[in-house]
Amino acid sequence: MQHHPVVRHSTPDSWIVICPECQRDKEETPPVGINLPVSTSAIAEMLATNHARRRGGLERKLAG
Repeated sequence: MQHHPVVRHSTPDSWIVICPECQRDKEETPPVGINLPVSTSAIAEMLATNHARRRGGLERKLAG
C-alpha cells in the first residue's frame, strides 16, 4: 500500500509528519518520526520523503 505523508506546521517552532495510512493501520505502530514533532521543516520533509519511499509511494502532499 502506498503511503502519502503530509508535513504540517504544528507550533511556531515545530513541524509534524502525519501519515493517514499509518493512522488507519491499528495493528502496527507508526515508524519513528511519524506523528512526532521535529524542530525544522527540513527534517520533517526528509522524514516524510523517506517514509513515502519505503512505503511504496513517492507522491507527497504538502499542507500548511
